[in-house]
Amino acid sequence: MSESVRIGKDVSPDHTRYRVLLEIIDIVSRAPSLPEAFEKFAQPWLVMSHGEFLNLSLHDKSRNCMLSQYWKRNQESGELKVFPVDEEAPGWAWKNQEPLTIPDTEREQRFPSWVPMLLNHGVRSYTVIPMSTSSAHFGAVGLGKRTAETLNGADLELLSRVARIGAIALEKERAERVFEEQQSLLAIGRQLSCSLELDTLLPAILSNMRSIARYARSVLALLDEEGRHVCLYGNPLDGGPSSAMQPPFPWSNRFRGGRSRRVASHSSPRKNCVR
Repeated sequence: MSESVRIGKDVSPDHTRYRVLLEIIDIVSRAPSLPEAFEKFAQPWLVMSHGEFLNLSLHDKSRNCMLSQYWKRNQESGELKVFPVDEEAPGWAWKNQEPLTIPDTEREQRFPSWVPMLLNHGVRSYTVIPMSTSSAHFGAVGLGKRTAETLNGADLELLSRVARIGAIALEKERAERVFEEQQSLLAIGRQLSCSLELDTLLPAILSNMRSIARYARSVLALLDEEGRHVCLYGNPLDGGPSSAMQPPFPWSNRFRGGRSRRVASHSSPRKNCVR
């Protein structure tokens, strides 16, 4: 964060919060991902708010859990242990779409498995805000302090605004991802209308799939004429050379049925991307 944001006796707390919020907006707009933005503004925000612990929790639909990263005032950062949604405060805030405050973690009884983690990080009070837009619920943002207290109105307002900014950034990222995928599908459709020769068609399809920035690997699965085996074409799963046909393997019965069984595609997202 810019050196222009300083905390001093000659600067009012409200003015400092306003400058911090402007810096956060700028960082989020420029950062490649939301976690990287948090990495940059976590320390100044914690200093300004007298906080000890900041976390960003994103809901993982595939496992129905919250994937959380944290940053501390002492420069420590990392990933938190994964808990079921109903067993942690960020999951509760995401599920119920309501803020949640824990004034004193030593007396909190609602999350017996999760609260000890806060205590291990020196957190005595904690507030978490859902990170959502009108069309999507992405996760939650939490702030912890070393003292048993409740966030004042100004700090709570700033936390809410940061959660809103994060949600808008994630929604924008999702829209861009959908646009990239649609553009790739249109290009593949044009290629299909021009040629059905596999030697020409498959490299073109893979090239268009790889143009989607969030994908690190693209693979086409081709079912043989007898419908018994599948060959993989593209970036192999074992990290070998790309655009090579891999040895066939048996085709599972649970994938049979319909015209779509003839050709299947798979793309693996890059790390640190929010789905």
